[in-house]
Amino acid sequence: MNIKEIENVLSLPKEKLYKTFLLRVADYNQIWVLDDDGILLYGDNEGRRIFPIWPEKEFANLCATDDWIGAKALSIDLEEFLTDYIPEIIDNNDLLSIFPRNNDKQSIVLEPKEFASHIVNYILEEYGEKIELTYL
Repeated sequence: MNIKEIENVLSLPKEKLYKTFLLRVADYNQIWVLDDDGILLYGDNEGRRIFPIWPEKEFANLCATDDWIGAKALSIDLEEFLTDYIPEIIDNNDLLSIFPRNNDKQSIVLEPKEFASHIVNYILEEYGEKIELTYL
């Protein structure tokens, strides 16, 4: 993916950016995170931890700056993310940040069950595949 494609995606309005995220995650069957001897999280103004996720390596790498310099993009299989990571994120009362960008006040922040419901419904509608998750 070249820089122009990346800029075009990141310039989309939040609703279209989220739909693009769902499409790419479903197509590639993976989620990307940043890892630096553990998956990196950040906090919000209310003291909640936020788990940032991206649909592709290039977008994750854009955020490997400042406090996260030296972090490496790491892919997680979508099914593993939904069955192993989401329940832990729920138990920790954490949130998900979709497509976060450096210094971006417009991040898409969701409850993990809301995201899981959206991606499961998207995959059912687009691919006819049903994913059963006990927490939904």
